[in-house]
Amino acid sequence: MLHPVLGYVIFFGLLFLIFQAIFSWSGPLMDWIDGTFGELTEYLATVLPEGPLSSLFIDGIVAGIGGIVIFVPQIVILFLFLSLMEESGYMSRVVFLMDRWFETFWTKW
Repeated sequence: MLHPVLGYVIFFGLLFLIFQAIFSWSGPLMDWIDGTFGELTEYLATVLPEGPLSSLFIDGIVAGIGGIVIFVPQIVILFLFLSLMEESGYMSRVVFLMDRWFETFWTKW
């Protein structure tokens, strides 16, 4: 993991894996959450009488919460990978590797 060449290849490969995992693994969960909140919105639109209060509840509160909750699967997967890398000690190895690149930035400040 600390090899001068293979260390960077492994690091960028791991970043690519994490990026792909976040967007491919979270896709079905995000679609399910979006569909569930869409069905809830449609159901509430048929049940509640028309008016500003129901519009506030349906278009504001339910749609707003749905717009935030849809990103929870991506955040969970990202934090899962970050915690695995931190607990395994890989993050400290990456910091050691990347210190050579960032050394020029620290000396200028």
